[in-house]
Amino acid sequence: MLFVSGFTFAQQEDPVLMTINDVPVSRSEFEYSYNKNNAEGVIDKKSVDEYVDLFVNYKLKVQAALDAGADNVGDQEYIDKITKEGWFEFDVVIASPDMMGMIGRLGKVLGPKGLMPSPKAGTVTPDVARAVKEAKAGKIEYRLDKTNIIHCPIGKVSFGEDKLRENFDTLVGAIIKAKPASAKGQYIKSCVIASTMGPGIKINQAKLG
Repeated sequence: MLFVSGFTFAQQEDPVLMTINDVPVSRSEFEYSYNKNNAEGVIDKKSVDEYVDLFVNYKLKVQAALDAGADNVGDQEYIDKITKEGWFEFDVVIASPDMMGMIGRLGKVLGPKGLMPSPKAGTVTPDVARAVKEAKAGKIEYRLDKTNIIHCPIGKVSFGEDKLRENFDTLVGAIIKAKPASAKGQYIKSCVIASTMGPGIKINQAKLG
């Protein structure tokens, strides 16, 4: 028997090493993770004892994200999938702060698509589960482009008129609430709504506040 930080390696073929939130973890899974991260310099040559805590913490975060509704959870395998296979079948990327050293390599790829996670947007956070729930609930980020124009989706046609109107009012309300105290005169100069590839419909900005 080999004891590591209170967890036991039974001497048999690929035994269950530990149980995290009732999910069994095999010895081979732990050893693969430890060896891979050591080889890549991710964990700075930590001992097995030191790595156990990191591993357990990572597995807990993964399970919490999945329980919150995340569709895909991982690390290097998804970075490789994006960079090598051009995989972009996702709407939001959420990362814990300790992962940003790895995610930073994707800046040139995710940045132009508006998918790069950031603390300001709430997509880099130690509470990944909460961020996932907010994203699944429809949380969106809006920002000004270089010409002071905001481009922001408010939903899909399948949402129905009432939900689209509610989303539109919520977005406009958030923009108005964020108005700087130093801003004078008419805050919203113009407003146009449109479906994807559809014609723009002008909104009377005087009624927006």
